[in-house]
Amino acid sequence: MEDVPEHLNLSRLMGTELSCIDLSEFQIQFWFGSGWTIDVPVDSRWELLDASGAVLDRSQAHKERATYQLHRLLGQEPQSWTVDPPKSFSLTFGNALVLRVYADDTESDSGVGRIRPPSPLAAAWQEDA
Repeated sequence: MEDVPEHLNLSRLMGTELSCIDLSEFQIQFWFGSGWTIDVPVDSRWELLDASGAVLDRSQAHKERATYQLHRLLGQEPQSWTVDPPKSFSLTFGNALVLRVYADDTESDSGVGRIRPPSPLAAAWQEDA
């Protein structure tokens, strides 16, 4: 199990549009216009909160879910981030919605998720443009 590091720096995501959310059986991927991604294993806990802190959406088993609200983040840019080590990190978007990802103390070894830089191939494509 990975904890959220105390000095997690998400500054590279600030001001870059969340352009894609990939939903699969085992994870959710958040793709930013800068090429950075956040991969959240399906058994990790996450929440989507409104400006008042009310939960709009949260992690739950696919078979228990009727709808998602994550689409409300599409086209939005993170404006700030907070880190609550070792438990969670949060991104606050321009529409005042907050995505919080937890490093739960569960039986899973999946951890809090993974923040990946752009791939070298994607960088090469951008240089050619």
